[in-house]
Amino acid sequence: MTQELGPSWQRWTAIIVFIVLPLALLPAIGANIIGIADLWTHSEAVRLQLERYEDRLAGSLVREPNATSSTVFVNAPSRSLAEADLQRRLVALIESASAQVVESSSGIVQDVEADHTIEIRVTLDGDNADLLHFLHSVETGLPLMTITDLAVRRLQSEENDLGSDPRLRIDAVVRARWKALVL
Repeated sequence: MTQELGPSWQRWTAIIVFIVLPLALLPAIGANIIGIADLWTHSEAVRLQLERYEDRLAGSLVREPNATSSTVFVNAPSRSLAEADLQRRLVALIESASAQVVESSSGIVQDVEADHTIEIRVTLDGDNADLLHFLHSVETGLPLMTITDLAVRRLQSEENDLGSDPRLRIDAVVRARWKALVL
């Protein structure tokens, strides 16, 4: 007895569809898996880079913990309280810049707009990075402050060699506008 196995074209079609075609698609499947893994690695690297940027941005901003709203003026009931508030803000900026406050005092404004302008003289010790951080914080923070006078000199010390970042004595005069706050 002879068994009939069926037409040969059906047999070859079945072999092609179930054996050859899956083997031919394996490289395409592998390439897709490799591409997905590469995209995942790239997205993870981008996520880590964004986290670093967020950390840098969060570290560079000076945040006032008790400020309810940002304003361009120093709001205070009197001129002396406005000067004290500006002095407190400047000391906080200096400390956030990792510099040391040597001295700070309120100055007398010799302008036409002296009624609405306050001035603080501050002396601090720091290095170049501290100076840059302090200047950036003053010029970009709120309330709006301007540096009207700046003097920088190198402090002489035996531990400073030619290659190191020198210690600096920084004298600055910072002005801001103030507005009388009605209580």
